[in-house]
Amino acid sequence: MARPLKNGLDYFPLDVDIFEDEKTLPVSSEFGAKGECIIIRILCAIYRNGYFIEYSDAFIFKIAKQANVPYDFVKEVISGLVKWEFFDKSMFDSFGVLTSYGIQKRWKEATKRRIKIDNLPYWLLETKKEFSSTENTLNQSETTQKKRNNIKLNNKEKEEKKEDNKDFYFLNEIEDKMLSEEHWMEVFCMNNYISLQELEKKIKEFVKKLENENCVGKNRQDLFIYFSNWYRNETQQQESNKRKSNISNPDDKDLFCGLNKGI
Repeated sequence: MARPLKNGLDYFPLDVDIFEDEKTLPVSSEFGAKGECIIIRILCAIYRNGYFIEYSDAFIFKIAKQANVPYDFVKEVISGLVKWEFFDKSMFDSFGVLTSYGIQKRWKEATKRRIKIDNLPYWLLETKKEFSSTENTLNQSETTQKKRNNIKLNNKEKEEKKEDNKDFYFLNEIEDKMLSEEHWMEVFCMNNYISLQELEKKIKEFVKKLENENCVGKNRQDLFIYFSNWYRNETQQQESNKRKSNISNPDDKDLFCGLNKGI
């Protein structure tokens, strides 16, 4: 019986200047040696799993136990790493996953001989399909063979497009599909400090926005990243409007005028 393919690594390269990098230096400065220990623990967990790890309470408790630090301490370190883009923020906000371009690049290099890079989840790298070429001769038989190869490649590309379409959600499916992603909803609410009811309301607003834009549909991964960016912009805009409203509040002006008169 053939051995199952192993996604994880037994060891991984570590840059000697990792804690001097601009993406880790703020975290290292704020949390010290314990924060640096947590970074290494998280990297070990990611590479043991492959090229990503799901962010959850169980994972945080596990790292906290390994590093002998409180749960909230680990959570703050991870938040800092996401903030400074050591981990990809879009993947974290949209899917609750810890990964990065650099992590995936190193994992790809280490596993290129045993793992096929095709339709991998949470994948950030752009894959290029490589096809073997024949010798460059000008005889008629080779020209015919090339035509046959082109036909095969075209058929293969069509099949791949069919596979990709499985992850494409049409507009009338988007709301139900998003609401069915229970793990994503739980992580999103936890990261943005909102309730499930509030998130459901925002999803409806988001779908209405897509309708107004005459959107046909979205790819699954693009959909959640697009929603996260839209939600962030909406929240920032609301906070900005609230601050402006407080500044220009007429009641505040009257109060201010009254104080002046009193003086």
